Amino acid sequence: MRRLCLPLGPLLYLWVLAHPVQAQESFICQGDFYLALTDGAVFTTVYEIGIDSDSGTVDFQPLNTATTGKDLNAMGFRSVDNFIYGVDAGSLDVYRVGKDGIAQTVSELASDPYLQYVAGDITPDGRFLIVIGTSSFQDEVIGFIDLDSPTYEYTEIWLEGPEVRSADIAFDPIDGTLYGFDGIHHRLVTYDIHTGVVEADFPPTDQALLMGGLFFDAFGKLFGYGLVPGENVQQAFYSIDKETGSVTLETMGPPASRNDGCSCPYTLGLELSVETIEAIPCTTIPIKFEIANTTGITQNNLKLEQVFPESFIIKNIDSPLEGVLTGGGPSSNFFTLEGLSIPIGLHELTVSVELTAEASGAYSFQAELSGLPGTLGYVLLSDNPKTLVKMDSTVIKVGELVLDYSRISTQICSPEGLALDPGVPGADYLWSDGSTEPTFQVTSAGNYAVTISTACETIETNIQVDGVGFEVDLGPDQQIELGDPVNIQATVSPSPDGSSFTWSSSVGGVSCTSCTEITEVPSTDTWYYLTVTDPEGCATKDSVWVQVLNDREVFIPTAFSPNGDGVNDQFFIYSKRPAEVVSLQIFDRWGNLLFQRKNTDTNDPFQGWDGRSQGRPLNDGVFFYLARLRFLDEQVLDYKGELVLLH
Repeated sequence: MRRLCLPLGPLLYLWVLAHPVQAQESFICQGDFYLALTDGAVFTTVYEIGIDSDSGTVDFQPLNTATTGKDLNAMGFRSVDNFIYGVDAGSLDVYRVGKDGIAQTVSELASDPYLQYVAGDITPDGRFLIVIGTSSFQDEVIGFIDLDSPTYEYTEIWLEGPEVRSADIAFDPIDGTLYGFDGIHHRLVTYDIHTGVVEADFPPTDQALLMGGLFFDAFGKLFGYGLVPGENVQQAFYSIDKETGSVTLETMGPPASRNDGCSCPYTLGLELSVETIEAIPCTTIPIKFEIANTTGITQNNLKLEQVFPESFIIKNIDSPLEGVLTGGGPSSNFFTLEGLSIPIGLHELTVSVELTAEASGAYSFQAELSGLPGTLGYVLLSDNPKTLVKMDSTVIKVGELVLDYSRISTQICSPEGLALDPGVPGADYLWSDGSTEPTFQVTSAGNYAVTISTACETIETNIQVDGVGFEVDLGPDQQIELGDPVNIQATVSPSPDGSSFTWSSSVGGVSCTSCTEITEVPSTDTWYYLTVTDPEGCATKDSVWVQVLNDREVFIPTAFSPNGDGVNDQFFIYSKRPAEVVSLQIFDRWGNLLFQRKNTDTNDPFQGWDGRSQGRPLNDGVFFYLARLRFLDEQVLDYKGELVLLH
């Protein structure tokens, strides 16, 4: 892999000396997400991303009511000094952003002028701002801006692998993997910053078209802000499974025509979770404390404190971390661990809590981790991972031992059967066949008896299961040529009478949303979806991937003979797929324009050149052509060459 070094040169060095960076207030690194949004022209405002606790939607809080005055892109958070660094998409200046939301120039990026730099992040060690150099078609290079260098030296390596184009990238704080989201094929990808190799082993998704901003939290969870299929602005907040590449729409936020994102995941994280938010008295439930340390060093002399409601009695504390229990513990409702050492990595502490017979209602509680360095905020409150709201309390609702039949799925919707789940956490179960598992697998309709008990009470009930499932199959994935139709038929077996069909696609609408089959002419790779719902409301889904092969193959003759014999009398352009000839020009060897025709089609001899100029036939010789073609996908390409005229 060849690595290119593009020195800044003496002029830039003098520029750096003449333009010292003014004092800026740094951020506090507590896992916050930041998004730079362009105002529709060229100027960018940097926002801190939050989730509104009332509406559950994304909330943008500007760092400054004014814009940065720059077109900030390719940005990353540097945990070494707690500043955001990025590149001006227009001037290619390198900027540093502080807590006040103002961008200050620190360098000029001496890079390839034909490339754009929209995706960026800081390496985990804080040394390099990594940027992806992108052409009009795909990512071309990985660029390294050395933030430790007084002149911000820039080097780059060429990318190798499949065609991808990411609008943003982000480093995993757990293992250092660099991820991007490919906007061409709508999939998660990875970049090797040492070799330049791009891996695209993840499947395409039908949930998002691109991600203008990618963010990691301290636990290695990946999020993105991007574009929903069928929309033309980015306003969707996603969670992304970095193991499978699957994308889940979590909530919506303000629209953005263009954005870039970063986060500070190199910090301490504390999550407090329970398996279910609903419980019943006289049961013991495990409460899990998860602590992430991605700061790069062991954090010592910390204190973890937790006070539970009075009706929560601690039975056991299971901790793998070094620390001293200085208050509370078993038989109480609180504990304090001091002198806590938290090594690098992810750690789990479990506290078993018994709910007393008097427990009733909704309870919220939150842990506190203190003794952190000032750069990490001194004190960290726990976060409930079941919500998107940052540092919110964990909630448990305690109620009576009552079975809510409306919340139990009793309709068999597939041949695999149905898992009956009464949903009573912490209780003991006894099913009609002697099974004591919390769930019971059934494959046929019938009446199933179950006994559910705690130390306080017992209930006996029967659960009625109805119906037999059906399957929907749209067949195997398909490939078509651009411009060709594709027919998609659904096989429903057994087909329930009175079923309804609902079609959709990853690019918007379809020609018929309620037909039993559809015929479409997609212009790009597309997912098609069908949901079949029976009269009882049991729905089954399937999808099919249609890949559109964009063949731009053309044939331009190198000679023709306009002698009137009906063979090769016209010079015109052939193409495998129809294309528009935006212009066709013929010149002689001295550059004189002899023939011109515009806005015609390929494969049409009557729109070609007949070897005449101003109505008179020309003598044999060598001529030159210039042609501009527009293909079905709106791609415009130019062609030129020599042409021999022989009578």
